[in-house]
Amino acid sequence: MKIADCVVLVLGAGAVSCVTTARAGDVSPTEVALTTTSPAQLGTVNFEDDALVAYNPDTDVALQIFDLADETGIMRDLDAVHELPNGNLIISTQAGGTVGALDFTESDLLEIDRTTGGATMFLDASAVGLEGLNNTVANIDAVYVDGAGVIYFSVGSDDGASFLGGTIDNADVVAYDPTENDADLFFNGSLIDGNGGDPDVQAFTILDDGAILLAAINTAGGADLMTLAGQEFTRDDLVRFEPFIVDVIVGTGVPVGNASLFLEGVNEFSAPGEIIDGVTVGVVPEPAAAALLGLGGLVWSARRSRVVR
Repeated sequence: MKIADCVVLVLGAGAVSCVTTARAGDVSPTEVALTTTSPAQLGTVNFEDDALVAYNPDTDVALQIFDLADETGIMRDLDAVHELPNGNLIISTQAGGTVGALDFTESDLLEIDRTTGGATMFLDASAVGLEGLNNTVANIDAVYVDGAGVIYFSVGSDDGASFLGGTIDNADVVAYDPTENDADLFFNGSLIDGNGGDPDVQAFTILDDGAILLAAINTAGGADLMTLAGQEFTRDDLVRFEPFIVDVIVGTGVPVGNASLFLEGVNEFSAPGEIIDGVTVGVVPEPAAAALLGLGGLVWSARRSRVVR
């Protein structure tokens, strides 16, 4: 694993540079589907910590579109989620368990068949060597899968995790290619200033324009307030981060991107301080529900360019 102080990492000519594919002025969808660590309310919809809720911040309309316990029998907190183009969900849970003959841990990723409710192993952490540091468990708490099958994930272990010879901090996002069994640092968590705390990325996805949506919390002390590229945010916010289209060496004082609030939790949730711990885009409800939400029909992009090679 190649770890360096970069947003997106490539190696070349003996130097470490940061490059992205985000384009200034691109417009991303305003609709997302998210989950929280505890029961919450968006719009008029109350939901539990195992539910996925589609939400349009512009209209303040929400719709519950998935319930882990009801659809699969797994009685666990939905801790990370990503929807595949075929409608299946890639998930991680806050704690391990058993469904049918399948045993899983909070380090694993499961694929949920939305037609049958069946669960299969998508990423077996023990098989790829993902382990928590200092005898902790490497809990995957954010996930995204691109069109080429590359798995982007973050961990929520107390002390971080080890993976393929490298170390992952709680705020890092790693890009893992299961075909090559190789990983790179995709998002460097040190870009998030915890103002005395220790940030932990809780939710993460990549939009079609290359921008990143993420949510985080502060652990190990410090205030709830965090900062990314000059944008202040808290645990109930979703931040849109647009890395610049330049080669820069992080740490030189050169700005690395623009950040803005995509969803401001204090205005969207019925109670302040909710923790967003999963987000995905591309979830398309039934036509009537889509019309209710005001969704124009979320579309999936083709293979996204990998910029970590």
